[in-house]
Order: sequence, then C-alpha cells, then structure tokens
Amino acid sequence: MSGVRGLFWNGTEARLRAPWRVGATLSLVLLAAVVVAPVARLLTGLDAPGSGWDLVVLAGAFLGLSVAVVGLAWVVDRRYTRDLGVALGGRWWRDCLVGLVVGVAMATAVVGVLLATGAASLTGTVTGREAQLTVTGVGPLASAGLWALFYAGAATLEEVAVRGYLLVNAAEGLSGRFGRRRGVLGAVAVTAGLFGVLHAANPGGTVLGLLNITFAGLLLGGAYVLTGRLGLAVGIHAAWNFGLGAVYGLPVSGLVTSSALFGVEPDGPRVLTGGAFGPEGGVVMLAALAVGAALVLLWVRRSEGGLFLQTHIAEPDLRERPTDGDDVERSDEDVAHTGADEGDVTGSAAGPEPEQSSPDG
Repeated sequence: MSGVRGLFWNGTEARLRAPWRVGATLSLVLLAAVVVAPVARLLTGLDAPGSGWDLVVLAGAFLGLSVAVVGLAWVVDRRYTRDLGVALGGRWWRDCLVGLVVGVAMATAVVGVLLATGAASLTGTVTGREAQLTVTGVGPLASAGLWALFYAGAATLEEVAVRGYLLVNAAEGLSGRFGRRRGVLGAVAVTAGLFGVLHAANPGGTVLGLLNITFAGLLLGGAYVLTGRLGLAVGIHAAWNFGLGAVYGLPVSGLVTSSALFGVEPDGPRVLTGGAFGPEGGVVMLAALAVGAALVLLWVRRSEGGLFLQTHIAEPDLRERPTDGDDVERSDEDVAHTGADEGDVTGSAAGPEPEQSSPDG
C-alpha cells in the first residue's frame, strides 16, 4: 500500500508528486474558470453590449484566475509567491515598466517594417469594426484605456500560469535528471512550445504562426529566468498585445479589436504580414523578436549586473510543513541572490555547478 501511495505522494517534501500536483492545480483553475465564465456573462449582460463594461469584467476575471493559480500553488505545491516570480516589489515593478516599453517597441518595429516595405498602409483611426470584443460610445483615449486593462489582465494570467507555474515545475522536474542549469533551459523550451500550441487554434493560425509564438515564448521565458521575476515578461506580453491591437489596429493572434488609435491596413503577401492571424503569423515577426531580445538583454545586464541564469527557479523554497513547526523560513533577500551565488553567470569563469537530483525527477 505504501508503494502505491509513493506513486502519488512525495513523503520527503510532504506534497503530491509533480505530475499530480500540476494536474490538480490546473484542474482546479479550470473549474474556477468554468464558475467565473457564467458570472462574467451575467455581469456583461447588465450593460449595453460593447460599452466597455465587458472588458472591465473580463480583465477582473483574468486577474482573479491569476490569483487563483498563485493561491493553489501556495496550498498544493507549498510554494511561496516568490517561487512563481510574483513577489511584488520595487524591482518587479521596474521590470514591468521596462517590459511595457519593450513590448511597444516590438509592435512599432513590426509596423515600421510593414510600412517601409509597402506591405501595409495607414488608413486613419479604427472605430466600430466587427470584432470578437467591441467598445463603442467612448472616445479613442478612453477606448485605449479599456483595451489596456483587458490586455494587462490577459497577459498576467498567461504569464503566471505558463511561466510562473508550469515553467517552475518543469524546471524542478528536469533538474533532477539533467542538472539545474539544463533543467531551467529545458523548461523554457518546453513551456515555449506549449505557448505556441495554445495559440495554434486561434483564427487564421498557421504553422509559421505557431513557430513565431514559440519563439516569443522563448523570449518571455528568457526574461523570467534571467531575472527570477515575472515583471519583465508580463510587461512585454501586455504591451505587445496592446500595441498591435489597440494602438495599430492589427490582429493579435487572430483576434481583432473593434477600435484602435491608428489604422494599419496590411496589403502585402501573407507570408510577410501574417494575414488574418496578424504579424505573429508572418516573417515580419522576426523584426519584433530581434528588437525584443536586444532590449531584454540590455536591461538585464544593467539591472542584474550581468546575465545570470537564476537556477534557484529549479529549487523551490517550500513553505513550512503543516505538521512541522521547527522549519526555518528563508528570507526573500536570501532567495533573491541564490542564483547569482551559485555561479551560473553567462560568460564567467565560474566553475560548473554541482549536479543535484530532485525527488520529483
């Protein structure tokens, strides 16, 4: 009987083993979404369709589900919020602000290439077109503010779930077999592929679009594992979506907004513009990725003092066991410096890290 229990329960860590706890957490989040969805529909039905209230409700639902992921990780995984990259503080918010700049710069780079090559033209301000979500009856600035709220909520949920939760669990599991450094890098690759697959079914999706979003997942994952904080990834993700959809009026992963500050009309070949899927489905996306990668590396080198791979991501600082009151909690400051202290510095002369196994390996 104890052998069967061991398949599900890690006695050393006093928690479910990785596949079961990830499955349990994501199932509970999905259940929460099933409960939230009809409530959101009810609330949006209380006001005129397209008034902007629906975007506020959806943004709140996204943020609520993000909190649910963190809360469930606290209970099921016994993880602190810092283990998911969401310990909010001054450095986190600075990362987020820089990420917003990077995301807008990426979107602007795409539009610049499209206009420079004659693959798109400016048509004025976009208002009232048919779209999956609409905002009517408000001015362009108010409309942009509503879209910003919506995209911020959506980006937060995706980053907390994919990078903050799944990447951390994947890194922990892979590190037991391949070592912490390879485990973290492998987790970035795995979650980037999942990120691409999750968007493949969107309207107008193509193989090129899947590859491009996978590359974007590598960029966002890299922003996380080089800082140990989700602020940079959340900012990039939110600003990229907002820039494409609400500023320039282009499709975001096949989803169209009803209004935008500028109207950019693609009329070039689909392989370049991405067609109905938007720039993420065309080779023009490479310009955005190049700009984003360069800016991320510049910021990380400046803010972190170098390119450090935060391998502590693969070693969760588990909360005190419910039955053991003698455990001593490590401080946030100690954990924040763990990755740098272990010598994982890109391009440094530090020696190789010791290979460690994980109970979840």
